[in-house]
Amino acid sequence: MSKGPIDLLDKDTGDTSCLVPIVNLLSLPITALYRAFALAKLWAWFAVPFLGAPALGMAPVYGLALTVGLFAAGYHRFTGVQDPWWWMLALSITHTTYYLVMGFIVQGFL
Repeated sequence: MSKGPIDLLDKDTGDTSCLVPIVNLLSLPITALYRAFALAKLWAWFAVPFLGAPALGMAPVYGLALTVGLFAAGYHRFTGVQDPWWWMLALSITHTTYYLVMGFIVQGFL
């Protein structure tokens, strides 16, 4: 049975690996905005009071988040096994939430 160009799911194996680039492309703005929000909060909590740095709005923080994201793009571990797209998205959201929650907790003690 040949796969057509429109088939996104291998019906025999359930392989959806061809959806990974599409999901990454669609989720990039959402995760970048969420990272920018977390970075803006962490910047306001730590850099402004301790370094005397000016507060940053969402636009500069969004650009900074994209820059930092570009440097951290190689974070995914290579195990030789392709993780499902939903697992990679969940890890991204979980890591960002972890840093935001930990920053909030630490900021409460300062």
